[in-house]
Amino acid sequence: MRNILWINWLLTVLLVTLTSSCNRSFIKLDVQNIALLDSTELAEKIHTDAHLILFIEQNINQIHHRAEYYFAPFQMAKPVILTGSQRREIKEIWILYLDHLLGLTEIMLEYRNYQKIAPSQRDSAFLVGYSAYLLLYSTGLYFLENSAFITPFEILLDEPIPECNLPKNLYSQFKWHILKLPEITNINVSYNRYLRLKERSSGDSGLSDYRFLFPVIESNYAATVEIINTKRMSLLLANYLDTIKDGSLKLVFPLQKGVALFMAHTRFTNRRDGFITKEQCRQFTELAEPGDIILERGEWRMTNLGIPGFWPHSALYLGNLQKLTEWSRDSIITGFYQKKDPECRDFRHYLERHYPNAFSAYLAGDMGEDNSIIEGLKEGIIFHSVIGSVGLADHAACLRPRLSKLAKARAIETAFQYWGRGYDYSFSLLSDNELVCSELIYKSYEPTATKEGLNFLTSEIARIVTLPANNIAAQFDREYGTDPAQLDFVLYYACDVRRGKSRLADVHVFRGSHKKPRWSFYLFSQ
Repeated sequence: MRNILWINWLLTVLLVTLTSSCNRSFIKLDVQNIALLDSTELAEKIHTDAHLILFIEQNINQIHHRAEYYFAPFQMAKPVILTGSQRREIKEIWILYLDHLLGLTEIMLEYRNYQKIAPSQRDSAFLVGYSAYLLLYSTGLYFLENSAFITPFEILLDEPIPECNLPKNLYSQFKWHILKLPEITNINVSYNRYLRLKERSSGDSGLSDYRFLFPVIESNYAATVEIINTKRMSLLLANYLDTIKDGSLKLVFPLQKGVALFMAHTRFTNRRDGFITKEQCRQFTELAEPGDIILERGEWRMTNLGIPGFWPHSALYLGNLQKLTEWSRDSIITGFYQKKDPECRDFRHYLERHYPNAFSAYLAGDMGEDNSIIEGLKEGIIFHSVIGSVGLADHAACLRPRLSKLAKARAIETAFQYWGRGYDYSFSLLSDNELVCSELIYKSYEPTATKEGLNFLTSEIARIVTLPANNIAAQFDREYGTDPAQLDFVLYYACDVRRGKSRLADVHVFRGSHKKPRWSFYLFSQ
């Protein structure tokens, strides 16, 4: 074959691993030209690379075994939410795959022009290059077979990993490049050449030294053929359905960033402030405690049409610095954080030491008022005052988790970790890199084996697992008056649209709020 059709498609996305603070950083490959090596250097390189392929294959098999634990539960139609530890582990598996696949890519590209070297070394060079190609291809297909078009993995693996210099949407690029690899007929051309070499290898001392690569070639060829014949069409069909899904999302959520930003700013009224007054904001501040969950709604906002349910927004109440400091003067909280960091005096000091940028933003204030709330808005995860958040709403409710003060402090700490991250315009719980308002609540209070938390009931909308703020109100209503109830009622300001006022309402009025239509048809033109 005059030109081996191995993997020219990879020339646009070539990466290699180098040492960094994450022990990995990814840059463009500088592929060695083996035709420039003398005979001795080339023979040594071929021998070394052949054994390196065996080492990589062993490592990949171990990664497969590790990955199966996480992939298996997701081979189902219904999306599943990943825990924080699962998200971290799957990202680490993804990085390990990249480490080894990119090592194979480097080997493969170095040997793709094997025909330019001396005839006596071409056959052994072909075996090394083809082994690397088949191992890469079968591993890539295996990874896609277990992860492609499964929403939790699609979203998570497309997130950037700054500490490893991995860009956003790398998984999508990887997926398409694997799916666009040469068809099985092209693979067969090289495999037929391999079979001819194998037949005469017993009488060729040069080839017999590389017989240990035969099982690598044959096993990965068989795996590749099996996946292509049984999975390729289903993967392509799934991609078609994935495209349709993305279209349906736009009918449910204000998905696209430009549209969502426009909707966030658009009101069908010339009022700038909400109907909730400054006096009501002061009352809210007096009654609220750090860790409380806030629900908000502004009438006549275009996002009310785009986000499911009556309640479109949620936030986490922190209190100002004085209130948070006094509230957290608790021996259990102080002991916990002093154990985490013996240099810390208390919870406040821990936040200041470990999240200095977030803490500075928290102290900066808002609209001449102290910051007391953290929330996800178009600008991302930011701090606001009560007047700058609740005071811009027409409806507002405050709910108190039935958790220990330590659990609430740890939720607040988690929220500080997320400060500064972007806003999630896909409204999906599956991403850590960007968050919508209710995702901040969900992940701040996400329970783990060592952390108390809240178990929220999520929704699946257009194949996206999400937690609309309205779900929090609906769950409160369902659990109200029962022992398993997770939230207590603090207050509710309900908007009287016709009178243009927000009034204090009781828990029974709030319990029915989530059932209200998400759009008020009363026209207001003051």
